[in-house]
Amino acid sequence: MLIRHQLGSPEIHIDLRWLGRQREILGPEEFRRLLGEHLSPEDLDTVIGWIDQSDEQTE
Repeated sequence: MLIRHQLGSPEIHIDLRWLGRQREILGPEEFRRLLGEHLSPEDLDTVIGWIDQSDEQTE
C-alpha cells in the first residue's frame, strides 16, 4: 500500500475502502489492535489517518 501511495496509484482507494470496511466490522479498537500487530506505531497512525480521510471523501 505504501508503494501505491508513493506512486499516486488510484488503487490505494480500493485498499483504503476495504480497510475501512474491516474497521466497521471489527470495531475501531480491535481493528487498531490487529493492524498494530503488523505495523510500527507511526505507520499505524499514518494508515488510520488515510482510512479516516478516505471515509470522509466517500461520505
